Amino acid sequence: MTYHKPSEPLFNWKGVQLSPDVLEEYLHVLARQNEEAMENFGHHSGHFRNNKSVEYVFATCEHLSLPTEVKYIAIELFDKFMTTHVRSLFHHIHRSSQADAAKKLGSSRGTS
Repeated sequence: MTYHKPSEPLFNWKGVQLSPDVLEEYLHVLARQNEEAMENFGHHSGHFRNNKSVEYVFATCEHLSLPTEVKYIAIELFDKFMTTHVRSLFHHIHRSSQADAAKKLGSSRGTS
């Protein structure tokens, strides 16, 4: 069984085409989702896109013979992961500090 590659992309086929109105609405939905994601991600992104990180990711991608676009996607993923990870660590430490302070306060009241 051989696979025949169509001469045009599937989205250009007359039988399966979406109307321009549906495509335009879909693009608006995607744009809105992107805006929300960017707003929710906040101003903390980009801190891990420094020279050393970029050089390391690029060198690793080159060593693995990965396509160029993978390098840039990897940088974005690394930055988002590290930002989320550091934020999570901060919240964990903050909660732990509050719990420790409450324990100390409770134990100091109990000894008076």
